[in-house]
Amino acid sequence: MSIIPTLALLGASLLCGSAPGTYAWPLALEPQLTSSFCEYRPGRFHAGIDLRTNGVGRDVFAAGDGYISRVRCSPYGYGKAVYLQLNDGNSAVYAHLSGFYPELEEFVRREQHGRKSYTVDIHLQAGQFPIRKGQLIAKSGQTGIGAPHLHFEMRDTSGDPVNPRLLGFDWPDSTPPRIDKVLVAAKGLDGRVNGDIVPMVLDATRDESGRLRTTPIYVEGLIGVGADVTDPGAGGYNLGVHRLRLLAGDTEVFRVQHDRMSYGNHRNGAVSYHPYMRDQGRFLVLWRWPGNTFSSYQHSRGDGWLAVTPDLRELTVEATDFHENATTVTIPIVPGAPPSLPAERYVGSIDVWGPELIVSQQLPPGASGAPRLHTGGGPDLPFAPFGDGLFRAAFQPSASGRYTLNAVHDALPDAPREVAAFVQGQRRTTVTMGDVELSARPNSGYGVLFLRAWKHAAPPAHPLPARSDAYQIWPTGAPIFDAVQVSIPLSEGARYAPNVHVYRHRGASWSREDTTHRNGRLEFEMTSPGIFMAMEDAARPNFANVTPPEGYAAQTRRPEIRANVSDTGSGIAGFSITCGGQWLLSAYDPERDLLYWEQDADLPPGPLELVFTLTDAAGNTARYTRNITVP
Repeated sequence: MSIIPTLALLGASLLCGSAPGTYAWPLALEPQLTSSFCEYRPGRFHAGIDLRTNGVGRDVFAAGDGYISRVRCSPYGYGKAVYLQLNDGNSAVYAHLSGFYPELEEFVRREQHGRKSYTVDIHLQAGQFPIRKGQLIAKSGQTGIGAPHLHFEMRDTSGDPVNPRLLGFDWPDSTPPRIDKVLVAAKGLDGRVNGDIVPMVLDATRDESGRLRTTPIYVEGLIGVGADVTDPGAGGYNLGVHRLRLLAGDTEVFRVQHDRMSYGNHRNGAVSYHPYMRDQGRFLVLWRWPGNTFSSYQHSRGDGWLAVTPDLRELTVEATDFHENATTVTIPIVPGAPPSLPAERYVGSIDVWGPELIVSQQLPPGASGAPRLHTGGGPDLPFAPFGDGLFRAAFQPSASGRYTLNAVHDALPDAPREVAAFVQGQRRTTVTMGDVELSARPNSGYGVLFLRAWKHAAPPAHPLPARSDAYQIWPTGAPIFDAVQVSIPLSEGARYAPNVHVYRHRGASWSREDTTHRNGRLEFEMTSPGIFMAMEDAARPNFANVTPPEGYAAQTRRPEIRANVSDTGSGIAGFSITCGGQWLLSAYDPERDLLYWEQDADLPPGPLELVFTLTDAAGNTARYTRNITVP
């Protein structure tokens, strides 16, 4: 391969702002982050930093000397990505690219043509594509997911992502983090927040002196704290913070600090942000949820739960960004019970606000004594009084299985409620709840995974014919590490067909789950509870706005060939374009519903037939043809 001239490398180095002995910045642009290291993603953490590119096609430079170890092309995820193995043992990842430097681009193109597949994942040897620091290795783009930007990661010798700033990468940031809300939670029945065990959300507001404070809060027993926190960045982007601390006076109670992460447990973000309070905020919790092994939670010896003492008067939450800009919020503390409880309080039936399942029971007026909780598989549990006839019990079993919970009292009717409990670390357990079978692995949950399942009487509107009842699996926020296997029956009289899959309702739409048919039942892997239903997709994908038009006489041997594509049900799984029987290297952009030829080679001359082919995940295939003439 050719080597970029020394003068070009020097120019790139100066533009990137690098210095001798340091890594090179990946873009010849003013550094501006649109996402930061370990920033929140649904149920996981962001592994790198995202850089603003102000469009597509910006030069991307090598961080240091090394070689290209891997190249990927996919319509999803990282899109087009380059993995650079550095001579010092670390590695760099560049993603969402529009293309690669010429020699690498030609190599990848040959591999794609040889495999007749746009999607490739190629591992390379050390001597194939050597790279020098500051060398042009790619062009920025928007492949995969998101608007135009460059995703950049630095990984250590073990392949684990590292905070790039610890390795000398820098960017301007003079704005401190912003804490909008604080969460205060109680642990078990012995903890109390304003006289109850329901977590409290407190707004952070400025007092007359300009300090951020919350309203005072009464606390007892063991409590934990979290914060809805972001770091305002340039261009209006809200980034994640580097460090979050809980202080009692000058003593650090707990610390979360994002220095490095592992792909083996980065989904522990599901319990690093409170999973059951997302309707009120995105709270990074300052305690270690059972089973959370994420490295950011290993900086403190304790688990973060604070025992309230009579002399405790205030707590402080401190948020610090990657440039040590800091913001603090003071939480005034009053140890003990409040003088009175709110007139209106949350009274549910079965709820999860933390590691325990909470059962609430309201006794009728005039009833005396406290109920007891039958668990139908374990010892009876006591209810604790919370005023005005309200009682709550905390259930945290030591064995996996199905439990029947029933509040027993002379003034109460018999009202059993079933719940499945899967204890982390125990053997795989299968529980049947009505028509639904739930099978959890040893590490499916964190601490104890609680699930319930029932038929959904009025499921949301669905675009495909139903082939089963709809089932609600509760609670929707339950954090799951290893997927739970779920089995549901087909509707009575419904027959299985290969285009029948289970779908999950997400927001305003349904998404297909990989489904297996066995003995008249449908099985799938669940990573997030919700509403599920089997549907049959017999509809073909759709084409629209096909270019060029029928009979088009091209003026070039590389005309624009593209089409808008869509699929109502299971989603597009395969695609191709041929011209005169010749396979064309074509890309699919699912965010823009666009299928297009990459115009990487001349078409043969003369009259030719274009054939667009789409296959959805249910196996339905659609074809669209066009006749054109090429000079």
